[in-house]
Amino acid sequence: MNRLSYQIFFVSAVLILVSLFVPGGGFGGAWTAYPPLSASAQFNHTPWGAPLWLIAVALEFVAFLLGGINFITTVMNARAPGMGPMQIPIFVWMVVIASIVFMASVGPLVAGAIMLLFDQLLGTHFYDPKAGGDPLLWQHLFWFFGHPEVYVVLLPALGVVAEVITVFSRKKLFAYKTILYTSFATGVISFFVWAHHQFVAGIDPRMAHLFTITTLIISIPIAEMTFAFIATLYGGSIELRTPMLWALAFIAEFLIGGVTGIFLGANATDIYLHDSYFVVAHFHYTFFPIAIIGGFAALTFWFPKMFGRHMNETLGKIHFWGTIIPFNLIFIPLFILGAAGEHRRIYSYEHFSQLFTPGLQHLRVLATLALVVMLLFQFVFLYNFIRSLFAGKKQRRIRGGRTPWSGLPLRRHHTGTLRKCRPCIAVRTNTACPGGRSIFGLSTCRNELQGGAKA
Repeated sequence: MNRLSYQIFFVSAVLILVSLFVPGGGFGGAWTAYPPLSASAQFNHTPWGAPLWLIAVALEFVAFLLGGINFITTVMNARAPGMGPMQIPIFVWMVVIASIVFMASVGPLVAGAIMLLFDQLLGTHFYDPKAGGDPLLWQHLFWFFGHPEVYVVLLPALGVVAEVITVFSRKKLFAYKTILYTSFATGVISFFVWAHHQFVAGIDPRMAHLFTITTLIISIPIAEMTFAFIATLYGGSIELRTPMLWALAFIAEFLIGGVTGIFLGANATDIYLHDSYFVVAHFHYTFFPIAIIGGFAALTFWFPKMFGRHMNETLGKIHFWGTIIPFNLIFIPLFILGAAGEHRRIYSYEHFSQLFTPGLQHLRVLATLALVVMLLFQFVFLYNFIRSLFAGKKQRRIRGGRTPWSGLPLRRHHTGTLRKCRPCIAVRTNTACPGGRSIFGLSTCRNELQGGAKA
């Protein structure tokens, strides 16, 4: 199933690339594919690119569905011997929850995509208001998937951060079960917030109030998880290695994204801020930590396990600061520009001189220069990555399921539920567990997992 998922994804990627070279070029209906722009070649001028793009996206969803089913089945049926649900690493749980949320949310969008494809190729009018269709229907179907998708990508990143901070603070994860339960709650609530993307689309103001409330409610479990991470750090023996720096940056930057999202989730302020640079800044303060910062945290943390070598710490920290500082210099000015009313989709004020604000030009220049600097620092990472594959410090042999970064076994970091059995006392004293073995780095001492020996 995993191979089939990859093969279907490969086909979707090929179709996307092919769509760029057909007559008319790639799809011209914008990334949200709102009708009527996306529904007719008369408007998007891409008679071939539009359907190819739509088919490719549908195939991509099929690939993700197969991958999600595989993840869930593996975790439920192929765990280490004796490992119960409450001993599963929190990162694995986050992947499972994200897969469930994706599977539950993608169906309406697939149906909507089929209707959009029929509008493009067969001349139907599902989204044509002149023929009785409803263009807002696509917005509802798109965002019913689109906002749960935010948490599909967020939850695994939170799992990565949980894994990293427990190792480098040398403490078990604070409130493991609470984090797990609130992660499930986040997945459920995510299905009731989609219309906050449509406050300016003409929806009933009474319905807008309802979605404002649900948007505020979903911030509660995310805040709870953030405070649990901070509590994990409290009193710990913190070591600021490169993965830990990325994990701490994730918490700090994502907090900014979450707080600014409150303004956009309130229908009164969103009417003013919608489609401004404020939205662009908020989006990047949520997705940059999820996709980029979380990705770097995971890669630098698991690099020794994947390749048997460590990345260079000095180069890693240079890359970290060379990414985080310019990132903030890019998007903090965009909050100011957005609050001043700058529209996000105007690439040049040559044709909109009445909207130009010369007093804020220096902020645009600052953001542009910071972007260039941040991109240049990525070459430091590429050099460090390639060099470390061949010349990095070799990882010493790992015994008893220990991490490459500390002497404690992985399960101690995840749940802190090691039982007091005599044969496993070596685990708690940072030596090899005599009765254990390692499956993908997980400590699976038979005495510990089967309940422990009687004292």
